Amino acid sequence: MKTEDQTAQIILDQTAIEHLRAVRKWSSFLSIIGFVVIGIMLLSMVGVIFMAARFPQDDLIRHTAIFQFLPIALLMFIYGIPIYYLYQFGKYSKIAPTDYDPEAITKAFQYLKLHYRFMGILVIVVLLFYIIAICVMLMAFPFISSMMP
Repeated sequence: MKTEDQTAQIILDQTAIEHLRAVRKWSSFLSIIGFVVIGIMLLSMVGVIFMAARFPQDDLIRHTAIFQFLPIALLMFIYGIPIYYLYQFGKYSKIAPTDYDPEAITKAFQYLKLHYRFMGILVIVVLLFYIIAICVMLMAFPFISSMMP
């Protein structure tokens, strides 16, 4: 049993360090791909703005451009948070085994925890939206079927 002034230590053997290096490579790869996708989303937003600017006299096109701009910006934000956490995990997990830095491994696992926490909350929110949508459809079904000939 440890006392309050003792800290827990985990010693990683060479196999664990190799696993950490492999995970770091994949997390870095996935985060770079994620940043590229965010860049493509940003370019699409700029394209929507330029297309809307070409038709300044048409209010419908301007309003459509705004309604296309907002979901893309929201998706960039939602998609960017876990990608950032994954990138930070990759960065710190690269430092930890090479420098034998316990603070770096702590930071790496902190960002990995934040990544998985965010993804878990996101899954819960999406599942709630699906449940709400299914309930709304089930409640609307009698009204829709009564309108059918």
